[in-house]
Amino acid sequence: MIGLGSNDLEAGADDPISAARWIGEELAAVTPGARVWWINVSYRHEPGNPFDFASATTVFNAALDTRASTDALVEVIDWHGEVVAHPTWLVDGVHVRSDGYRARTQLTVAALTD
Repeated sequence: MIGLGSNDLEAGADDPISAARWIGEELAAVTPGARVWWINVSYRHEPGNPFDFASATTVFNAALDTRASTDALVEVIDWHGEVVAHPTWLVDGVHVRSDGYRARTQLTVAALTD
């Protein structure tokens, strides 16, 4: 199970090549042949920070989807899609309320037991 936060996007996930390389590096650290579930990232807005989190979210999640489409051992858990559909689960655009924690847990358990 891999789940990075949107804060991690500033480490280079706003470029498709860098995002794909980063994903590859993370997966290379996993035991060879292990199945991986990766929770994608959700957008957040940070007033005063010039970093474009919305764009980086799109770039990173697309790179993750591409990797999963070519690697049978990688499955993406679509947290971003759930947050877009349920923005009230977040306190401030990134931090999760209690109902959001429950929903993310249910989403993760469903993926792991599928």
